Amino acid sequence: MYSNTGVCFLIAVTCFFASLFLFSSSSFLSMYHNLHIGSLNINGGRNAVKRATVLSYIIQKGLGVTFLQETHIDSVNQVDWEKEWAGDFIFSNGTNVSAGVAVLF
Repeated sequence: MYSNTGVCFLIAVTCFFASLFLFSSSSFLSMYHNLHIGSLNINGGRNAVKRATVLSYIIQKGLGVTFLQETHIDSVNQVDWEKEWAGDFIFSNGTNVSAGVAVLF
């Protein structure tokens, strides 16, 4: 049985990879021939210093898609992430029993 967080995460991953196959023209694929994908367990993303460190690491490594686990982000902290991340993202905020996930791209 999946939690709502897990279902949202799986849907986001599935949609992303499905879009890669649907847009299989050579011009679309040439944009992604060097696509770098990363996955990080950040064990909390509420702290401004940690958030800046994580975002800097993603940019430094040139990750086109990054999956974050254990974000511990709530709706208040999500606004901070929105301000500091220049790209697109999908967040599934955690509950008191799950830590939350995010996809940054």
